[in-house]
Amino acid sequence: GYGGTTDSDNPDNLSMICAAGGNISMEHEKYSITGGLGYGSMVTLNNESTAMGFTIEVKNNDTAINHLNTTYWMIYIPASVSGFCNGTLEFVGQENPQ
Repeated sequence: GYGGTTDSDNPDNLSMICAAGGNISMEHEKYSITGGLGYGSMVTLNNESTAMGFTIEVKNNDTAINHLNTTYWMIYIPASVSGFCNGTLEFVGQENPQ
């Protein structure tokens, strides 16, 4: 499930549950791998696997610095939402077979 729900058969399309009332649905969360974009130009979060074209170099030396890349996020908070909101985003890496 999403946003604190554990029932995978009824995720309610909720991404964040808010303690004092309301929720933030997935369609209000957007991301990009390019910085500086406006909310309307970013990709809307959904509950399907999406290839992002995102590369992190293979780490060949455990004593070397970490290899990093950046994602950018924006969240629209509806007026009906109040209190602390909590949810979980899950990132899964996959090797490019090329």
